[in-house]
Amino acid sequence: MTKIMPHNYHPIQTLGPLCSGLDIQSYPDHWDTLQTCPINQLQIDSRKVGQNDLFIAVKGFEADGHAYLEQVARQGALAAVVEVPHPHVDLPQIVVQDSRAAVADLASQYYDHPSRQLELCGITGSNGKTSTSLLYRQIIQTAGWPCGLIGTVAYEDGRSKVTSSMTTPDALDLQRYLRNMVQEGYAHAVMEVSSIGLHQNRVRQTRFAQAALINLSQEHLDYHGSMEAYFLEKSKLLKGLDEEGVAVLNVDDPWSISLADQVSARVLRFGLSDQADVRADKLDLSTGFASFDLCIEPENFLASAKRKPQTAFDLNTIEAGSYPVKLQVPGLHSVYNALAAITLALCQGISPKVCAQAVGAYQGVERRFQELYHGDFRIFDDHFANSKNIDMTLKSLAEMDYQQLVMVYAIRGKRGPKVNRENIQTLNRWLPQLKMRAFIPSLSQDTVGHYDEVQAEEIAVFQEEMQHNHMPYTLYDQLETALDQALAQVQPGDVILLAGCQGMDAGGRLILQKLAEKDPDRREDILAPLQGRVCGW
Repeated sequence: MTKIMPHNYHPIQTLGPLCSGLDIQSYPDHWDTLQTCPINQLQIDSRKVGQNDLFIAVKGFEADGHAYLEQVARQGALAAVVEVPHPHVDLPQIVVQDSRAAVADLASQYYDHPSRQLELCGITGSNGKTSTSLLYRQIIQTAGWPCGLIGTVAYEDGRSKVTSSMTTPDALDLQRYLRNMVQEGYAHAVMEVSSIGLHQNRVRQTRFAQAALINLSQEHLDYHGSMEAYFLEKSKLLKGLDEEGVAVLNVDDPWSISLADQVSARVLRFGLSDQADVRADKLDLSTGFASFDLCIEPENFLASAKRKPQTAFDLNTIEAGSYPVKLQVPGLHSVYNALAAITLALCQGISPKVCAQAVGAYQGVERRFQELYHGDFRIFDDHFANSKNIDMTLKSLAEMDYQQLVMVYAIRGKRGPKVNRENIQTLNRWLPQLKMRAFIPSLSQDTVGHYDEVQAEEIAVFQEEMQHNHMPYTLYDQLETALDQALAQVQPGDVILLAGCQGMDAGGRLILQKLAEKDPDRREDILAPLQGRVCGW
């Protein structure tokens, strides 16, 4: 794979140049002396502060960095960046209006603005960010280039692969990962960008060459308060693109396509409708795994996209026509994810044939309508995060050929009555259409942690909404008991759907282990989908 030459990088060594872009005050007022002091590292975790580090005090959900100023002073901090000065602490303090914004500004400056030296692709949306980012990376790698990754599954920067702690890392870690990519000679990177990450300024000072809003549905409303506020945060990613950037929008999603006239960047549209610049034609979902013709409208595409200097492929060679695609990942949502990734990759000068080849080889990410077992019956696993995700998954199921459906459903804990009500209402609309053999709900008390325990008001909402249909059910406390019930009731030709977010993370592992115990001769094959699995361990 081709690498570019590493960029010469020398971290800023004194406080003055580092803070040159900030609107600051110093407390006590001896900035003339302080600004020439050498810095070791930037830190936002008080436990990691060492001699001559600059500590940035951030107000978090469960802790306020300002409460640890005395501690970091004892540990040898050079100074602290604060929103409110603490006169009783014997430590120089640099006062800013917003310490979260300061983290991003300082980190980008400290690491010499690495995003400006990358073709960085940002992907946001309620559903499909992970799959779309991995599809995009597979296309880039198939074309022969390494590609950094920052997202829900992992952070990979060319030096290490780290299991993600959150979709969008804090600004300090983010800029460090991007700098590592540049130092390793990477020209390309893809990043999932969450609404919370945008709201908390984690991607401030990060330049994206292109970005996609793949869809929007009700999610994180406990944090944002309303769909309008949620959309406002998501839209910041695309509105932040400059005129040389490309905004990739889903023509079939009203929230996404509404940004077409609101961005400075050039716009490309993907989807199933004729208005899309990159679309799927002759779509066949009868097996659950889509096949379609990839159709590109060159005139529209060339009006928006540009050739990138490091690519060898000339966009002007794109010809009208169609390119056959067959996916190895199931569901209609996978078609949209593939189209989004292809549209983004075409902006990098990658040929449609390479794009089609790469997405056809992609084998998926766990818990995104993932097929775990295909024997006398089939098992699919989906994270059922929100109503749109549920809609897309069950629409795909409705188009599949199977005898009857056994659904094990994990109520989503600590997400509030509103999210759970919307999820069950969406589920109720589909249950009559799904040839149900059994509906088996669970509280997953044996598998979830403190932050995902189902609350009494969430159980009450579930029970209230289930009264509106005539589906018999028993609510099980333990996920393992619910899975036992599913295996006891499934028949040849049926489908078992493991449906639920955090409460179902362990479901795939548990049910495959149960099948392997019953059929020890096939144990290795049955457990193969668990290789490399992150969820539920």
